[in-house]
Amino acid sequence: CRVKSCYFCLIFEGNSIYGLYHGVILAFTEVYQKKSKFYHKHKENKWFFGMSWLINLNIIMFGFLIFSGYAGEAFRVALNYL
Repeated sequence: CRVKSCYFCLIFEGNSIYGLYHGVILAFTEVYQKKSKFYHKHKENKWFFGMSWLINLNIIMFGFLIFSGYAGEAFRVALNYL
Protein backbone atom coordinates (compact mmCIF):
# COMPACT_ATOMS: atom_id res chain seq x y z
CA CYS A 1 0.00 0.00 0.00
CA ARG A 2 1.33 3.45 -0.89
CA VAL A 3 0.24 5.06 2.36
CA LYS A 4 2.02 2.42 4.41
CA SER A 5 5.22 3.10 2.43
CA CYS A 6 5.01 6.79 3.28
CA TYR A 7 4.40 6.11 6.98
CA PHE A 8 7.21 3.55 7.09
CA CYS A 9 9.66 6.06 5.62
CA LEU A 10 8.51 8.77 8.02
CA ILE A 11 9.17 6.50 10.99
CA PHE A 12 12.31 4.81 9.65
CA GLU A 13 14.15 7.92 8.47
CA GLY A 14 13.67 9.94 11.65
CA ASN A 15 13.53 13.24 9.77
CA SER A 16 9.91 13.57 8.73
CA ILE A 17 10.56 15.73 5.64
CA TYR A 18 13.29 13.41 4.38
CA GLY A 19 11.06 10.41 5.04
CA LEU A 20 8.15 12.10 3.29
CA TYR A 21 10.39 12.74 0.26
CA HIS A 22 11.27 9.06 0.05
CA GLY A 23 7.71 7.98 0.74
CA VAL A 24 6.35 10.12 -2.10
CA ILE A 25 8.97 8.70 -4.46
CA LEU A 26 8.07 5.14 -3.43
CA ALA A 27 4.35 5.84 -3.87
CA PHE A 28 4.91 7.42 -7.30
CA THR A 29 7.02 4.43 -8.38
CA GLU A 30 4.36 1.98 -7.27
CA VAL A 31 1.59 3.82 -9.13
CA TYR A 32 3.79 4.12 -12.23
CA GLN A 33 4.60 0.40 -12.25
CA LYS A 34 0.96 -0.62 -11.83
CA LYS A 35 -0.75 1.86 -14.16
CA SER A 36 1.75 2.65 -16.92
CA LYS A 37 1.30 0.90 -20.26
CA PHE A 38 4.75 2.17 -21.27
CA TYR A 39 6.32 0.45 -18.25
CA HIS A 40 4.60 -2.88 -18.97
CA LYS A 41 5.57 -2.72 -22.64
CA HIS A 42 9.27 -1.93 -22.12
CA LYS A 43 10.21 -3.28 -18.68
CA GLU A 44 12.13 -6.25 -20.14
CA ASN A 45 14.29 -4.12 -22.49
CA LYS A 46 17.91 -3.49 -21.51
CA TRP A 47 17.78 0.19 -22.52
CA PHE A 48 14.74 0.69 -20.29
CA PHE A 49 16.55 -0.96 -17.37
CA GLY A 50 19.55 1.32 -17.90
CA MET A 51 17.43 4.47 -18.14
CA SER A 52 15.46 3.47 -15.05
CA TRP A 53 18.69 2.98 -13.15
CA LEU A 54 20.05 6.39 -14.21
CA ILE A 55 16.79 8.19 -13.36
CA ASN A 56 16.65 6.46 -9.98
CA LEU A 57 20.26 7.42 -9.23
CA ASN A 58 19.57 11.06 -10.11
CA ILE A 59 16.47 11.20 -7.90
CA ILE A 60 18.41 9.75 -4.97
CA MET A 61 21.36 12.12 -5.47
CA PHE A 62 18.99 15.09 -5.75
CA GLY A 63 17.50 14.07 -2.40
CA PHE A 64 20.98 13.91 -0.88
CA LEU A 65 21.68 17.40 -2.25
CA ILE A 66 18.44 18.86 -0.89
CA PHE A 67 18.85 17.46 2.60
CA SER A 68 22.62 17.92 2.90
CA GLY A 69 22.23 21.62 3.58
CA TYR A 70 24.43 22.61 0.64
CA ALA A 71 21.71 22.95 -1.97
CA GLY A 72 21.78 26.76 -1.96
CA GLU A 73 25.55 26.83 -2.33
CA ALA A 74 25.46 24.22 -5.11
CA PHE A 75 22.87 26.21 -7.06
CA ARG A 76 24.89 29.44 -6.66
CA VAL A 77 28.00 27.69 -8.00
CA ALA A 78 26.02 26.24 -10.91
CA LEU A 79 24.59 29.67 -11.78
CA ASN A 80 28.09 31.22 -11.75
CA TYR A 81 29.09 28.84 -14.55
CA LEU A 82 26.18 29.93 -16.74
